[in-house]
Amino acid sequence: MVEGRSKDLVEKLTPCPNEQYCLLKVMVSTIDPRIIEQVDCVEIFKYELNEKSPRKIGPEEVWKIWSDRGYAKAFNKVYTPDKESRDIYLEILGQNGGIEEAVKDL
Repeated sequence: MVEGRSKDLVEKLTPCPNEQYCLLKVMVSTIDPRIIEQVDCVEIFKYELNEKSPRKIGPEEVWKIWSDRGYAKAFNKVYTPDKESRDIYLEILGQNGGIEEAVKDL
C-alpha cells in the first residue's frame, strides 16, 4: 500500500468515495509510487505541450517524446518520494531547455 505523497496521488487518480470499497483504488495502490509520479509528470507535460504546440499531441506520442528526449532517465535522477510531481517535472524541463525547447521540433 502506498503512503505519503503517493497516497495523495492515488486519491487524485481514483475518484471513488472514501467510505466505499473501490477496486480501482486498490489496483492503483499496488503500483510502484515512482510510476504513479512519472505518469503525473507526463500528464503535466502533455497538457503543456498541447498548450504550446501547433497540433494535438496524444497519449502515445507524448510518452514517445518523453522517452526519446531523455526525460524518463532524468526522472530517475531527480525523483525522491518527498517531491511533488510538479516540482519533479519543472526540474526535468529546467535541465532540458523548458517547454519551449520541447515544442521546437513538433
